[in-house]
Amino acid sequence: MQNDLLTVAEFAKRLNITVQSVYKQINGKLKPFLVVVDGKKMLEVQALEVIREEKNAKPESLNRLINTLERENERLNHQIEVKDRQIEILMQQLSLYQAQQLALPEKTERKPWQFWKRS
Repeated sequence: MQNDLLTVAEFAKRLNITVQSVYKQINGKLKPFLVVVDGKKMLEVQALEVIREEKNAKPESLNRLINTLERENERLNHQIEVKDRQIEILMQQLSLYQAQQLALPEKTERKPWQFWKRS
């Protein structure tokens, strides 16, 4: 049975994680694999597979997150393109309006007491 147990340090070394990380997980998912021998915390070898499976599962969820973010980015880029086109149309309309305003004859400014005079 001693061969089926690993110290916390050995466990951490095999998984290439810190001892502190292992201790943090002992009260959680590693609790079923914890055995105390002579006052020393030991973990069953089967716990290695649990942690390895979890590590392998993370890239899948990370890939899903990345795909979701990429789709959202594409959607937002499309919205920006639409808004850019709208701005361009509004700028053209504004230029046309300004050109029309410049083409209008200028009004001569009259003083209020000169309302009876014709220009």
